[in-house]
Amino acid sequence: MLIRKLKTKKRKQKSRHGTHNKEHLTKEGLLKLVSLKALMNKGLTDELKAGFPDLVSENELRIPDLTLPAPQPSSLVERRAQNLILDPNWFAGFISAEGSFIVSMHKSAYVKTGYQVQLKFSLSQHIRDKDLFEYFVKYFGFGYTAENREGIYFLVTKLSDLKDKFLPILLSMEYPVVGYKYTDFLYFKEGIEIMNKKLHLTEEGLNKLREIRQLLNIFFFLFSF
Repeated sequence: MLIRKLKTKKRKQKSRHGTHNKEHLTKEGLLKLVSLKALMNKGLTDELKAGFPDLVSENELRIPDLTLPAPQPSSLVERRAQNLILDPNWFAGFISAEGSFIVSMHKSAYVKTGYQVQLKFSLSQHIRDKDLFEYFVKYFGFGYTAENREGIYFLVTKLSDLKDKFLPILLSMEYPVVGYKYTDFLYFKEGIEIMNKKLHLTEEGLNKLREIRQLLNIFFFLFSF
């Protein structure tokens, strides 16, 4: 994901360079600029797709040669997704860039402590990657997707899935999550252990989860200004 962002930045620079040199005033130059646009994160608008039907994005051109056992992909998008997921560098980088570890608390009259606690892992992306995120659910066998005007989300909220399926994946990675997200992951892991032992039903455990909630993403706010 980080590599993808760097590629997008370079393509924007090439696009500006082409416009500055008035390449867009020729048929070949215009086609070149539209091709660069197709390779950027948001891709082509519906109008440009209609005007340039022969153009496809870089991702659509990749048809990976799959050899490892996994759910049988049923489309080109799923084949691409499977290839990406099987690459530990890509998945670790994706989580490092776009992943969020969340502890949410809501007042509840049905819980002794007065608060209902939920742990949530979230990956977010532009809505154009909806098919990719839906394949996450099929490939991993847990989690679900949700969408709004801001984009598409891959979510894992079920405690047993977090503990028995999601957590082992991250712990077994040869290339782990990096940066402040790794610190968030360690706090989140501690939260899973507290919930699994049902300590969140005690005041002491609830206070510990409050502390973890405050610590999550703290490094992002410290170093993003």
